Amino acid sequence: IDNEQLKKGLEGKKLFFIGGCDLSFLKEYVQQNLISECLLTFEYGGSSNPLLEVKDEQSELWSFCPDVVILSHNMQIRNYIKELQLHPVTYQDQDVQLQEIKNTFSETIKALRQKEITGPIVLLTFPLVYRPTLGAFEYHSNTTGYSLIEFLAKLQLTVYDVAKNFDDVFVLN
Repeated sequence: IDNEQLKKGLEGKKLFFIGGCDLSFLKEYVQQNLISECLLTFEYGGSSNPLLEVKDEQSELWSFCPDVVILSHNMQIRNYIKELQLHPVTYQDQDVQLQEIKNTFSETIKALRQKEITGPIVLLTFPLVYRPTLGAFEYHSNTTGYSLIEFLAKLQLTVYDVAKNFDDVFVLN
């Protein structure tokens, strides 16, 4: 990590990652480079859905007592992208999906704060480099719903919108 201030601020902190295997690389990197104690739900069979994990009274989250919580809903987002790529989708369906992501993150943050997890919360956006499979003008190919690039842009704005509505919530893009 090049930013010394960030490194100093996170060193020795306890970070709890809620998500799937998509967070393994980040958790391992942080653990090795910041000498932080980290726990990832994927590694102990916890839920990859942030809201389900925080509603689970038996979650390792509660005994771990993290200083920072990192949230990913990428396992569900991956399903939405797969659906977009394989089946006809509508704007209405995709707007419902985006609202579900927004609600999940918002309700998770509220539940964490109610349980007195007061440290920073970091929301991850979907880690995908856009490669238009149907060419540079792919967005013209889908006339009933958002193209992949449009969906990803709306998703990113949705995550930022959630972060703006809470104190000490940040986006890692």
